[in-house]
Amino acid sequence: MIPNIFISSTIADLRYLRDALRGAVIDLAYNPVMSEHGEVGYLNPSTAAESCYRSIKQCQMAVIIIGQRYGKPSEEGISVTHKEFRTARKHDIPLIAFVESKVMHYKDVYEASPTSDTWNKFDLMDHPKLTFGLIDEITDAKSYNGLIAFNDVEEARKALKLQIANFVGESLSQVISPMRSDIKDVLAEIGTLRHELSESRELDPDFLTTLRFILDDSQRNSGFRYLIENTIGPIDKAIPFLIKSRTFDEFIKKIGWKIKVNSELDGKKPFELDNENDMMGMMTFGVPSRKEETGFGSANFGICKDKTVLMNDYAKGHFDWMIVELNKHVGTKGSDEEVES
Repeated sequence: MIPNIFISSTIADLRYLRDALRGAVIDLAYNPVMSEHGEVGYLNPSTAAESCYRSIKQCQMAVIIIGQRYGKPSEEGISVTHKEFRTARKHDIPLIAFVESKVMHYKDVYEASPTSDTWNKFDLMDHPKLTFGLIDEITDAKSYNGLIAFNDVEEARKALKLQIANFVGESLSQVISPMRSDIKDVLAEIGTLRHELSESRELDPDFLTTLRFILDDSQRNSGFRYLIENTIGPIDKAIPFLIKSRTFDEFIKKIGWKIKVNSELDGKKPFELDNENDMMGMMTFGVPSRKEETGFGSANFGICKDKTVLMNDYAKGHFDWMIVELNKHVGTKGSDEEVES
């Protein structure tokens, strides 16, 4: 089935943008649904607005564009575009919301002085307070509450294609992830079985939980697996040390290695900075920034022959966080217990 994408906005003032976004949807081989192109069925005695609301329910995605014009409020006190948003939200239809950058600037000024009489006679917008209320309603929603500010047509076209691609990717991952989960379960059980067969002592109940945690195929764990495999070796061999470590530093010490953190590695490869260390391997991966509240950082680390792990602040912060997360799932036995290698 080819997805139907409903495009909602006031028409007269935003026709230029509606046509551009229509082209973007067609470029992706999806079906745009727009009232001015005859793609909304008008069934008597329904009004044109009611036909639009019915059409939204038959779509797989909705795009709403907010400009300087809000539109004429109905008897309910809201515009057709506003009600189209509420219809999409009511039926849990994925929504992508665009807003003109200048409207967001006006909103910032409004929030600084909402009681000012200026907004009762603000000529640049027909119903500024209702428009700002719609924006708040979108951002306050529990889902699909992102808001994309745009300055020109091309910027909006690119953003729409990226958002649709991201949505499709997420949808595919929801289908594929359960299969990956089954594979992880099998791998974890194989690792557990190997551990049981090779060890005479009783299996720790946290062993399987820890193994599944490490085998998680998200990028956050890829660096951790690489580090384990290139220091202590097989993952199942590292698990007893992990279970008994409260911190990443403690884990590294238990396996007989040491850490060297160098903030100058930010943006550089380990071998570019420390040529005296004979590198056996190195890795770079993106992680949520531990230095700022938002954004991502580049975690760099290298495995040296002198049993040193050379890393930057991003990598160290990420590995510290990994151990904290792991400890939420398993009961750490304490650093004073010895682990047999």
